[in-house]
Amino acid sequence: MDIAFNPAARWSELTAWFLGRPAATAAPAPAVRRERSASLASPERQIAAGSTLKVEQPLGTEIVCLTGTLWVTHDGDDIDHIVVAGKPYVAQHRGRMLVHAMSEARCLVIAPRG
Repeated sequence: MDIAFNPAARWSELTAWFLGRPAATAAPAPAVRRERSASLASPERQIAAGSTLKVEQPLGTEIVCLTGTLWVTHDGDDIDHIVVAGKPYVAQHRGRMLVHAMSEARCLVIAPRG
């Protein structure tokens, strides 16, 4: 499942201004624990809920979600990807890839061949 950036996300602020009501404020972002950068020597990773795995130079790297749900994003790419258990994702971008565990997750990080 892909999630594209939604430029209408500020619609509630505009509506609140038009109706003369104060806009609802967003809750503060939760603290994010950072996992180590992926050294691709050992492909299996356990990622705690709320933690993020960083993969540098990910072009061609495959992420296979074994359990849980992962949110994958790349620097410089407006489209994010949700990867659920049993589904793979292959990086098509060179920009740093962040793999965020939306729930306790286990995944394989497979380096590109060649």
